[in-house]
Order: sequence, then C-alpha cells, then structure tokens
Amino acid sequence: MTLLRKNAFFIALSLCLLARIGMAAPPPPLAPQIPPGEVTVEREAALIRAQAAGEEMARQAALAAREILENERKAAEEAEFARFDKDYLKSVVVIEGDHMVGTGFLAEFKGKRVIFSNAHVLFGNRILRFRTVAGKELKQTRINICRDRDIVAYELENTEDLTWLDIHQDMGNVTNQEAVVVFGNSAGAGVVTTLRGKMLGIGPDKIEIDAAFVEGNSGSPIIAYPYNAVVGMATYATQTPEVDWTTRSTRFVEVRRFGVRIDNVGWDDFFPLDTAEYERALELYEQITAFTEKEVLKAQWQGDAYQATANAKIKAAELLRQYNATASWMRRYADNAALAAHVCAQILQ
Repeated sequence: MTLLRKNAFFIALSLCLLARIGMAAPPPPLAPQIPPGEVTVEREAALIRAQAAGEEMARQAALAAREILENERKAAEEAEFARFDKDYLKSVVVIEGDHMVGTGFLAEFKGKRVIFSNAHVLFGNRILRFRTVAGKELKQTRINICRDRDIVAYELENTEDLTWLDIHQDMGNVTNQEAVVVFGNSAGAGVVTTLRGKMLGIGPDKIEIDAAFVEGNSGSPIIAYPYNAVVGMATYATQTPEVDWTTRSTRFVEVRRFGVRIDNVGWDDFFPLDTAEYERALELYEQITAFTEKEVLKAQWQGDAYQATANAKIKAAELLRQYNATASWMRRYADNAALAAHVCAQILQ
C-alpha cells in the first residue's frame, strides 16, 4: 500500500471513530447534592408519612372489623328477637270502630283473661270489631273501665285456642335499659307492625320508651324481651314546643312516647261500662258540639256585633249542665265536647 493510501485509510478510520463518539448518548446529569442535614430531615418526614399511612390503614381495618362484628351481633340479636316475636304476634288484636281504630292484646291478668286496650280507643265508638292477626273474630261480653288510667279491659265470650301475654309484676327492679318491642295497628292501616326500642324511664303509673309508635298504636302491648312479659301499653306521645337552654340539644326536645302501666292496678280499680249511659253521653256530646259550631259560625259572620240570643243562652246553659253531669272518664276523652262546653260557658258570660 502506498503512503498516500495508508494516510487516507487512517484519516477515514479517525473520521469513523469520531462519528461513533458523536452518536453516543450524553452522560446522565449528576444528582443535586443535598446537604447531609436536609437528607436526615427528608428521611424522617418520609418515615412519619409512612407511619401515618400505616396507622390510618390499621384504623380503617379496625373500623371495618368492628362494623362486621356489630352487624353480626345485630343479626344474632334480631334472630333471637324474631324467635319471640312469632309468639307475641299471636296475642295482638286489631280494633276497628265506627269512630276510631286502635290496638289491643290478649293478656292473663290477676285471674282473668281479657283484651287490654286504651279507654280512649273505645270512646266515641258505638260499634267495635276485634280480630287477631290470624283473622279470628273475638266477641266481648263485658267492658271494664279503669277509673284513674287510660285502660279498658274487654271480657270475652270464648277464651279457647288463644295465646295470652303475661303482665310483668316486678317493675320495681327494671333498669330503664331493657330492649322492648311494640306491636300494633300503626297509622290504623289494619296491619300489625313491629317497632323495637328500649325503655327510657319509669314512673308510678307510666313508662317511657323510644320505640317510635304512632297513632293507631294506642293500646299496643309494650313487651320487654328480658322478662318475656308486658311492661306497659302504648298510650300517648308529647313534644315540648318551647326549647330553653336546659333542654337544648337533649332528647327532651324530641317526641317522647309513653305507655300506661298495668301491673300495679287491680280489678277493684275497674268498673263495668253502663252502655245505656254511654250512648246517652255520646248523643249529648254530638248535640253540644253541633250547637256550638252554629254559634261560632254566627259569631264569625257578625263579628263584634254578635250577641247570643236568649234562647241560645238557655240552650247553652242546659247543654252545659248535662255535660257536667256525664261521667268524668268520658269527659276526659271527649275533646270536641270539652271545647264545646267551654264555648257554652263563654256564651253565658
């Protein structure tokens, strides 16, 4: 090879090597240099974040496990309650009247087997129908009214093939924490519902519960699961319209529900209903209500010029006298008639 050709070879080889070097990827940039103190702080922050994430995961896992356990506990409790409910339902009675509907229950109490209910469910009705959940029709032969409490007891024509509830007799040892259930004709719909809750309070003649019973549940049995017996009868609910600083943010501003106690009354606290007297009272209450409605309409029409006539005053005086002569237990539940009596008193002034 001539010298010229050798030089050309070496020049080409050099150019090729230079080209390859130019095609190579540039070296990676150097990582920024962090001072040693800042490295330690960053590591500690990372550890803290990792620890917090781990604690949150553990907390979420614990909450999930607790929720599973609580759901299992509730399911087991519900299954246990349902086992009792099946028998309790057999004793519940749907009461339907021509004026009002409600609930009753079959109970064995101090030597008698009766249907218990509220007296205010009876009042105003001239016709009553009693049926069990199974559809069995029951016929009453005698109605007993409690003098001092909102209780009525119906004696029955036939007590065979019926299931009877017991009345708990040791109310002095309740804890106000007992799980309870209320069965009844909620909202008067003609079906028996199951409303669970617990006892919240007890007094000499009533108890308080948080099972959310409503109209139509009047006369429903309040059964305490721990005693397998009736501790009261759903009767009324209240709500305080004014809230002061002592009750604000407490349960006492919400609807409160009460049941009358049966355990500490005896049959000497009851008297038989005089049906003829009852019928006369209902007729009187209808008359006094109709009379006052007419007078109120006249007063609204005439305004300040309204003056009751002499005949209206005579009529008002007579109706008021007859109203005051009716039995106190009937006046207690005759809300419309009580208002009408007040209007009669105003007419006479």
